[in-house]
Amino acid sequence: MPKPRTSQIDLSVLRTYLKEFAASVIREREVAQHDYATFWSRRDNSLHLSQRETLEYRRLLTHSMERFAPNQDMSEQALDSALKDAIFTVVGDSAPNAEELQDRIDEALVTFCDRLQAESEEFECWIPIAGADAKSLPVSFASTDFRVIDDTDIDRLRNIVRTKHSADVQGKLNHIERYLGPELVGTIVAIHRVRARDQDAGLMLAERAVLECIECLNFFAEMMPYNRGSLSVARNGPATGTVTSLTLASEGSFATEPKAKRPWTYSFARHADLTPSAAKALKRVEKLLSQERRTKIEDLLLRSVRWSGRSAAAETPEYTLLYAIIALESLLLPRGSGELSFRLSRLVARILGKDQYSRLQLAQDVVRLYDLRSKVVHDGRIEVTESDQVQASAFAVEVIARMVNDEEVAQATEFNDLQAILDRRIAE
Repeated sequence: MPKPRTSQIDLSVLRTYLKEFAASVIREREVAQHDYATFWSRRDNSLHLSQRETLEYRRLLTHSMERFAPNQDMSEQALDSALKDAIFTVVGDSAPNAEELQDRIDEALVTFCDRLQAESEEFECWIPIAGADAKSLPVSFASTDFRVIDDTDIDRLRNIVRTKHSADVQGKLNHIERYLGPELVGTIVAIHRVRARDQDAGLMLAERAVLECIECLNFFAEMMPYNRGSLSVARNGPATGTVTSLTLASEGSFATEPKAKRPWTYSFARHADLTPSAAKALKRVEKLLSQERRTKIEDLLLRSVRWSGRSAAAETPEYTLLYAIIALESLLLPRGSGELSFRLSRLVARILGKDQYSRLQLAQDVVRLYDLRSKVVHDGRIEVTESDQVQASAFAVEVIARMVNDEEVAQATEFNDLQAILDRRIAE
């Protein structure tokens, strides 16, 4: 039997699991439905797992994901399938003796190792996007292309099918017609390319990258004139229409008020209307998104931009406030500290204030907003005013944009570097 290649991949945990699993298998027994928690099947064989066995397998799967796919370029579905194939190989059709069991385990580990060492390939993923102005497309931002699907895209898919699936061209074409037919022409998509070991992992990584990109773009929605649209990953949901509130007076008169939001869309063309400082921040964020490797501070900057972008796209005043405060805290207090509201207020005041009086007013406003945030989080308060949400969002956008553009911050790579910069500015 071939021996498993363990020189590069440590499979000791899996080997032990397979050996113990095989020893616990009870064959030729009728199992009542309530006696097991999980049912697996492979061809003519099936396995019934108890609650305990199911939990043990989940722990193995979690361990395997952390060890064999730390970058998540292999999906949990693919790894789950590989592990179950190994288990079924070891269990076999009949109970093995000691030598046969060792051979089965070796065979299972060789196959499993081959699955792990499969070459990654490039996947081009099309992620439907909501909220974009179709007239401002196509456009590229960082490593993501935004475009409207047209007839040439559908034809391109057909040509790919004919090139790569010669054995079953008609079946694949039928699939394209069924799921990517003319009704999708006009759909706005974000196209992102990733390398992964399987399609599920490719889609997950692409969706993650697209979400990161559009949340950063939403950060700039607040700075673009005549634009209040925001981007989102499109989801299926019920159709929405205009709704109207009706107010009846005692004498019989009434008033109506449409409640639907104005149909703003995110226009990429409005990037040209950004102020010089906002345009500089946009270029800096695009550069950071395009980098394969980032420093801790670069990651921190992007996280704060994303939280502020979530604030801009939030549906309720409470979420707008919470996300804006999170954006400020994540950037200015990455390690946390005592007296959070006091330190945060001083930092915001120092960054935005022009003189001692304006800094005092800013500090008081931040303390008040932070207190409101605490009431929402701890007391469940749901009475955030429009003024509060606008002020919190404005503070976050302005502070983060200045930090993104700050040349001294750009040179920082570690938390201690950033902490020293902030401490010095508080003391100034």
